[in-house]
Amino acid sequence: MASGLLKHFRFSWKVTTTCVLLAAVMVRASFWQWDRYVRKVALVESYEEQSKVEPIPLTVERIKAGDFADLENKKISVSGEFDFENQIISTNKKHWSGPGHWLLTPFKIDGSEKSIIVSRGFIPFADREPETWRKYDSAARENLIGVLKKSVEPVMLGPENPAPKAGEKLSRIWYFEQIDQIAPQLPYPVIETVYIQRLGKPVVGDFPAQAVSIEIPPSTHFGYTIEWALLAMTTLIVGFVLQAMPRFHRKRQLRYESE
Repeated sequence: MASGLLKHFRFSWKVTTTCVLLAAVMVRASFWQWDRYVRKVALVESYEEQSKVEPIPLTVERIKAGDFADLENKKISVSGEFDFENQIISTNKKHWSGPGHWLLTPFKIDGSEKSIIVSRGFIPFADREPETWRKYDSAARENLIGVLKKSVEPVMLGPENPAPKAGEKLSRIWYFEQIDQIAPQLPYPVIETVYIQRLGKPVVGDFPAQAVSIEIPPSTHFGYTIEWALLAMTTLIVGFVLQAMPRFHRKRQLRYESE
């Protein structure tokens, strides 16, 4: 079969260029997914390690310096008071109980003029309006333990976070935790580079349920890596076969003759 295809092979710049460009994009996507897979594996390992150690205090000195790079994805502790009046949700989240949201609450840090956004956990999809969130109010003051997470940046071709509505100072529904966009809408200074995912069960009931996210698990990225690589290979094979098919060459010849 291979020798038969080679016998009819006629090179086409158009087909070759198109297939090579498409394959190059797919290979790039494969490497990108591999990089994300490696990062997620490291993140999972970090969470496993952090679950066994004591939390690192988020000190006022650290907050003033504004450098949290070495604390990202680590377990930290901080004392302060929740501001339940200015809560928001990050929607389109999943939980074993079904779809829903993360409830994000500003947390005023003791001894600092700044607050930090805290993802208190998962709440059901039906609780979409601000008035439905107040049933999750707990004691305002808390010695909080959680995982410090980096502010989420928009993804290519993904949804965009909403702009404030007319007459509304704070947008209540967001698609992801883009803290640098949330912070300016609050009436006090807020740390814009990181937020906290709270650890532990709710004081009462099942929600807000603990929701420490690894976004997409490593296995998914590994699968995408293989898929993109196979697609790139398939594209190159299709390009070769097209140029080797007698029917393809007859159509090209007829088109040239008609011109």
